[in-house]
Amino acid sequence: MNVPPIDRAPGSLQQSTSYQKGMAGYIGAFNFRLKYLAENLAKIFPDSTVFQLDTNWLFTLTLNYPKYFAETSGFKNTTSYCPAYGRGTPTFNFYDPSCDLPVNEYLWLNDVHPTYPMHNFLAAKIIQLIGG
Repeated sequence: MNVPPIDRAPGSLQQSTSYQKGMAGYIGAFNFRLKYLAENLAKIFPDSTVFQLDTNWLFTLTLNYPKYFAETSGFKNTTSYCPAYGRGTPTFNFYDPSCDLPVNEYLWLNDVHPTYPMHNFLAAKIIQLIGG
């Protein structure tokens, strides 16, 4: 799994444009190196199985088009979060009156972490990738 575009997470969006561009550059460079490493590991150790999941692409599509995937179509807010949910919630669809939406309709739980629907979506993609 590579690094998702955390330059587009609420914590980064609160920073300057130059910070966001720098973060995007670091993420891109890291993800490039990670892909190269995974590809070479598979060549060096031909008896091994190396899986790669492009979470950056999945997050980017979800951020740009929340309804692109059925599993992410419930997101109504992909750019911010409600601080009342920042440390977790007692139920998956918990609603706090100080928030605009139930927690499961936000992509972001806090500054940088996604909510459970995104985790479930990524887990399903992992299962699909490894042939489960």
